[in-house]
Amino acid sequence: MSDVLKKDTAAFNPFPDEISNLADLLFPDSRPQAVLLALPETAAQTEQLLQDWLHPEEIRRLNSFSLEKRQREWLGGRICAKQSLHLYLRQHDKNSPLPLPQQYSVTSEESGRPHLKIAQKLCCDTPEISISHSKNYATALCAGNPCGIDIQYPAGNLNKVKERFATDEEERTLKQSLDRHPPLDQLVMLWAAKEAVKKMLSPYGMPGFHELVLTAIHCQDNNTAILYLTQQNITAKRGYSVVVGLLDNGYSMALCCYTTPITGSSQSQNHHP
Repeated sequence: MSDVLKKDTAAFNPFPDEISNLADLLFPDSRPQAVLLALPETAAQTEQLLQDWLHPEEIRRLNSFSLEKRQREWLGGRICAKQSLHLYLRQHDKNSPLPLPQQYSVTSEESGRPHLKIAQKLCCDTPEISISHSKNYATALCAGNPCGIDIQYPAGNLNKVKERFATDEEERTLKQSLDRHPPLDQLVMLWAAKEAVKKMLSPYGMPGFHELVLTAIHCQDNNTAILYLTQQNITAKRGYSVVVGLLDNGYSMALCCYTTPITGSSQSQNHHP
């Protein structure tokens, strides 16, 4: 990992322009910044790497994991979160010094929702973050409002458990709108979208998969779409827009922010609790 995770941004995979540009359009008030990082097969972390990126509390937390897989996922997620924070701060103020990664930490609430624990005064209010990892990738999103990001490997077992997160009607919607893609890709996109919304809503009580219902899909190009989800089983139904994209390697990425996007479709309005 020491060869991959360096302090400069060149070590990070370029985040797909199609996804980031659409997120900027839909969630302008949140000013989202996302980072994607390919993880090596082994952790191979060095003391210098840890000292460059992690707060002492985080180093202790990392060392508490016995499984190497868990270590590399956790470390990759924290590094992505800190890099996304730096990108977020840079768009607010290009001249102020950035906080050093080892001087603040990314902690987790009991629910697993991550947040920044930082004492240094920033150029703006402390933003929200979301972290995800799947197989050989980690990613993170930083935004001015509650947000959610998810990356998902196209695992074949999604077909076996699809009844847990997809209804027959949702599958029909996927097939009608995403007919260029095989059924597994369609399911991966839906899974990632629902996971992203669940994370975004975690401050208000995380909904179940079937409480989030796919109502429409607006395709942007071959590999990018906006999925519209409605939250059920609450006093008033609420709709959310999710940017979803397929990467060249088959992974699906989804991100969303808790704000009202600029669009004329009533289905795509994000309503605050």
